[in-house]
Amino acid sequence: MRELLTSKLHEEIVMLTAEYGYLSVEEVSMITGNLRHAYNVLQYLFTKRTLGTFSTHLRPSKAYYLPDDMKKIVEASGQAQHVERFYPYSYRPTGFHHHTSLIKVHLTIKKIFADKLIDYIPEPRLKRDLGKQKVCDGEFIFLNNKGEQKKVGIEAELTLKSAEARTIWVKNLLGYAENRLDVVLIFYNHDIIKCRIAETVKKFGRLSFPIYFISLEEFLNKRESTIAVALDGAKINIFKGGEDERGN
Repeated sequence: MRELLTSKLHEEIVMLTAEYGYLSVEEVSMITGNLRHAYNVLQYLFTKRTLGTFSTHLRPSKAYYLPDDMKKIVEASGQAQHVERFYPYSYRPTGFHHHTSLIKVHLTIKKIFADKLIDYIPEPRLKRDLGKQKVCDGEFIFLNNKGEQKKVGIEAELTLKSAEARTIWVKNLLGYAENRLDVVLIFYNHDIIKCRIAETVKKFGRLSFPIYFISLEEFLNKRESTIAVALDGAKINIFKGGEDERGN
């Protein structure tokens, strides 16, 4: 690996691609700091055949993945915690936004928690380790201000489910999180999604762990300054440990 990837930046991009299967220039720009640099790095890795490309039929128009020979090299290196078995023929445009949003959340969590972040576990690795049962879209483990390890579940809900599908999803999520997670963060892109999920969760009674709702757009733009909303409507800056700010 070190002979092929002499740059730490290249290694980070390759390892992230291995974990998730594919990514786009927008996620890489969160690592490089700007889109132009991200395009240049990805083009270089493509030219070197480190990454392959396929059409997303969306914007960005291209996505990048690891060709078979690179998958084998990454696995043999022992540096990747997971190598996802993704192939372009299995790509579906309907899942693109959800997929790339989860990578963006992952990268933002890394920026916020820095050296307090012990591990971030994407869904593919969770499914590998736990089987095909319901798992979160991601989990991360961090050290709080008291030096205690806490485990957080990540869910991204970007489409409004029917009442029946939503009830099944919430039931499975709560069952999975019970005795496993200390808190669950649900990222959403429309208020109606947040409201309907909150209504459904409340039907299951008192929870043993908190659930917070976070606007995906606000989180990606404001990071640790983002305000989360609890089930009871309390507005809290959970990333800075701020006081509750009750909504009117």
